[in-house]
Amino acid sequence: MEQALYQRMQQELEARQRSGNLRELPLVSFSDNRIVLDAQSYLDLSSNDYLGVARDPKYTQTFWHTMLDTERSGSDFANHFLMSAISAGATGSRLLTGNHSFFFYVEELIASLYNRNNRSPNAPEGASPWASLYLSSGFEANVGILSTLFGKRDLLLVDKLAHASIIDGMLKSEAKALRYRHNDLEHLEALLAAHADSYDNVCIITESVFSMDGDQAKLAEIVALKQRYPNVLLYVDEAHSFGLFGSGGLGLCAEQGLLAQVDFLMCTLSKALGSYGAFLLCKPLVKSYLVNFMRPFIYSTALPAVNVSFSWYILGLLHSSALHSKRVYLRKITSYLHSNLQEMGLKPSHSQIQPLITGDNEKAALAYQAFKRAGMLALPIRYPTVPQGQARLRLALNSCLSIDDIDRITRVIAHCRQLFV
Repeated sequence: MEQALYQRMQQELEARQRSGNLRELPLVSFSDNRIVLDAQSYLDLSSNDYLGVARDPKYTQTFWHTMLDTERSGSDFANHFLMSAISAGATGSRLLTGNHSFFFYVEELIASLYNRNNRSPNAPEGASPWASLYLSSGFEANVGILSTLFGKRDLLLVDKLAHASIIDGMLKSEAKALRYRHNDLEHLEALLAAHADSYDNVCIITESVFSMDGDQAKLAEIVALKQRYPNVLLYVDEAHSFGLFGSGGLGLCAEQGLLAQVDFLMCTLSKALGSYGAFLLCKPLVKSYLVNFMRPFIYSTALPAVNVSFSWYILGLLHSSALHSKRVYLRKITSYLHSNLQEMGLKPSHSQIQPLITGDNEKAALAYQAFKRAGMLALPIRYPTVPQGQARLRLALNSCLSIDDIDRITRVIAHCRQLFV
């Protein structure tokens, strides 16, 4: 039986290689705002470090200085932080021995940021304040939350291009699941009209900024649809908008004044904030339920205190002039690239994520090599990350890029224009 297993694995890997979809692990590092691959330094156009926090040693240095400054933070706090941070691991799950105090600090800070922002005329009467639950990753969050909260009497309506973690959560849930065409509100409305009355709860699930296409969900229209049905809930994944959009970087729902109409808001700390983990904003009742029933949360070792405390530190800087300036600058260079693409007849996205769609894998590989020869790392994205026939380069702009860098990117795209649809 083992031999048959290995034979099947070999055959599937060979099929992946023939189709140009075989994956391998690149060994990379960062140096002076550049990414190093195979001992060569490149301009980084592929990571999710949108504000350059993860690669900037200044943030790590000031983090340690601030946390250990006994005059500013108090010796008891500094000693507690040091004893927690020097531990290599959390020692257990959050329900056992891993629930160190920094989880509490982060969750309280996140909840306070959003509850202050959510005091708007649009908030439903009697709405309870949000609670926050810190989770180990965005993937764990989407899989665990969706598979835990929804059951056989519920319906999930999921955007066709939603992230793999959402799809896995949908598949693990006992709820009925239907996919609506990407950003197609007419299709979503038809599904609601046909099915909403047949289920206890219907949950619309979308990303706010889509990770592979860089476009934005039609959040206001989705909210308007939701409000027509008493049993419809809304789950929004803000992984690629948190830290970048809205007042203080609270995301696209905040920017559009829609927070009061969102039931579940999931954000990651590993992209614009350069840390690790994710959090869910929800009713306190939902948080308590997940703590008691979400298996990935219950049975996973907690994140180490040093990771969580760094998240706390960076979250405290969200409203700072430094991060605000980075957000403004990123929008500036994004708009500049989008204008250049329009002049070439290519469709710009609506965010810092800009796909350059080639269609087939071979063209994506050629485009990748052209960028690489020009000293830029723009990795190809292929099936199954994107649908068949939708291979592409995914340019992820970051605030470390200069206007001259955008001009260089534009020249390479113009040189390879025939590869892009």
